[in-house]
Amino acid sequence: MGKAELHKAQRSLYSFSLWSWGLNEEKLVGEFIKKADSALSGISDDYEIILVDDGSTDRTWEIMQAYAEKYPTVKIIRHPRNLQPGRCMHTCLRHTTKDIVFWNTVDMFFDFSKLPDFASHLDTYDVIQGVRIDRESNTYKSFYRKMNSVINYHL
Repeated sequence: MGKAELHKAQRSLYSFSLWSWGLNEEKLVGEFIKKADSALSGISDDYEIILVDDGSTDRTWEIMQAYAEKYPTVKIIRHPRNLQPGRCMHTCLRHTTKDIVFWNTVDMFFDFSKLPDFASHLDTYDVIQGVRIDRESNTYKSFYRKMNSVINYHL
């Protein structure tokens, strides 16, 4: 089997919705969108990326708008003020149109390079969870958010 045939055989028959939300993530959101789109296009032809700006006061919204113009798979929603992750999840749910839903934080807690491995198990498992071991992208985060990530990982 040639490389092109192998790539086609590994593509998922499912459609995917990726959820994410951010508050003041101007330093990370562009890279997140590029990596998310690349990973999803590698496993499916049918996907969407749903991003919520949860009341950012920096340039997060403007950056999301610019990328949404470049990437037709990106849907963006803006909360007028910070409504916290629970409300962000409900906002994403209202805009979801695909079969399989997963979420990732803008600082990419989950390593997108692992997505094909996880997608290959969708016929076997109802829930698949992945975490990022590398904490490099937490450079821009406060001490509280870094500690929160470490605690969540160990839980």
